[in-house]
Amino acid sequence: MEAWKNAPAALAPEPGVVGRATTGSVFALNRTAPSEAAAEFVEHFWSVRWDLTGRPSQESLVITFPSINLTHEWGTDSPRHGFTLPASLVHGVVQRIFAIELSGRGAVVGARFRPGGFTARFGRDASGLTGRIVSVDDELFGGPALFDDDVDAATAQLDATVGVVTAPDPTYAALTALLARIRDDDALQR
Repeated sequence: MEAWKNAPAALAPEPGVVGRATTGSVFALNRTAPSEAAAEFVEHFWSVRWDLTGRPSQESLVITFPSINLTHEWGTDSPRHGFTLPASLVHGVVQRIFAIELSGRGAVVGARFRPGGFTARFGRDASGLTGRIVSVDDELFGGPALFDDDVDAATAQLDATVGVVTAPDPTYAALTALLARIRDDDALQR
């Protein structure tokens, strides 16, 4: 038996994804770096695609990072999260393991926001979103949220939309600098 540290790349563990070695053939997970403008608010963009047409559904479990995610979702498994697809959604911080039953054919493109990034970019109170998934309203982007049902196009559209320059938030800038210092300084204890 091969050691888990020597698992083939296709079955290598993915941060946060539970049981990735057994779900590697079920869905494709990709992460994409944001543009410089969007990187002020977004840690990375991610996408998941699956095609279980003619196959049994599969539960996917994710131990999420405590952050807000903005997603555009589509597929044949409508509704998803209680919303008719396609849908653009805001996922608040998840308080438990995120579990979803994947069936049919579908895709999700998401933006994982930096701590404080969602509030700094959109001026919305993130605490009211904890444990909730809500539909993107027209006011979030200053108009209707229109994204293509294509991974590359939706990723580029989310990047361009989130990266729109807004007035700088000095509290967010200070928080971001402090978090970077904590992350990068191994000697920092308190």
